[in-house]
Amino acid sequence: MRPLLLGCIALTAALVIGMPIITGERGSHATSDGGTPPVEYRVTGSGASSVTTDRMMPGGSMVWKEGRPLPTSHLRWAVPGERLYLWAMLRGDGTITCEILVEGEAIVTETAEGEEPSVVCDAEMP
Repeated sequence: MRPLLLGCIALTAALVIGMPIITGERGSHATSDGGTPPVEYRVTGSGASSVTTDRMMPGGSMVWKEGRPLPTSHLRWAVPGERLYLWAMLRGDGTITCEILVEGEAIVTETAEGEEPSVVCDAEMP
């Protein structure tokens, strides 16, 4: 019984510790093994409680998320010259802002307001 319990604890610890590494979500000032800084896709807003987002991932794949609570953000790694893209639409009336940040500094910010407003943040990784 004891080895099974220890095995479950070890597996749980590995998943908890490994999960941020798998998803690319690390501390805000960390860098990848190649020395590139993290990129943060951030969406904030007011008036409605959820947002639909579409963001570009490495290799040009897109990740669509519906019904995300506000505020929402995602960290990932990017290489110099890579295209960074974020689209977001507020599910209701209000104001919405998208930002793409590199090392905590916004490289693009867009804001819209009204009935189901949407924003696009599009930039190139410096």
